[in-house]
Amino acid sequence: YMKITNVEITNYRLLEQESINLENDTTLIVGRNNSGKSSLADLFIDLLENKKTHLDFFDFSDACYKQFNKAYESYKEYLKAKEDKEDEKKLIEKKQLAEDALPKIELKLTIKYDKGDKNKDGKTTNKGDNLTALSRFIMDLDVDRNEAYICIEYSSDNVVKLFDDIINYIKEKKSSPKDELKYMLKYLEENIQGYYSVKIYE
Repeated sequence: YMKITNVEITNYRLLEQESINLENDTTLIVGRNNSGKSSLADLFIDLLENKKTHLDFFDFSDACYKQFNKAYESYKEYLKAKEDKEDEKKLIEKKQLAEDALPKIELKLTIKYDKGDKNKDGKTTNKGDNLTALSRFIMDLDVDRNEAYICIEYSSDNVVKLFDDIINYIKEKKSSPKDELKYMLKYLEENIQGYYSVKIYE
């Protein structure tokens, strides 16, 4: 009985922001070429089956390029504030802005399960699903609910290290300010797997 009833995908290739309800029996994914049909299956395989993710910079949707730049500019503002010795609260806020702006690929699953049944005497008439593997994702204490939510994301492990390394890379290239974005994206293309990893949340 346990089944996925809804899938939400964010920032993955052509699937910038998608929500798909899955039917009880059969769900058909139909669309023109290059509309994201294969991407849906690829993301499931990469995040749920592969022992090590193969996601890279080119798996982010096109809209993420602006987000990477926004996060980079926010981080530079944080460094300027740190250099100007602004108070700790403002520094934390500016650093948080950079972290929040940094894009991530997300796969959110809604899973419906059978809790089992008991008769009026309290005897079990239906054991329901084995919830051992799912227990950490069942957050609601409402006895009438039978849904769990799982969020799987490909996100940055350390925004400070990522952007400090990018800044050092750009300095080594001795690039002009107008070329900063180009070199920032080039560094991410070549190195993002060293700074991003897959995480699973309830």
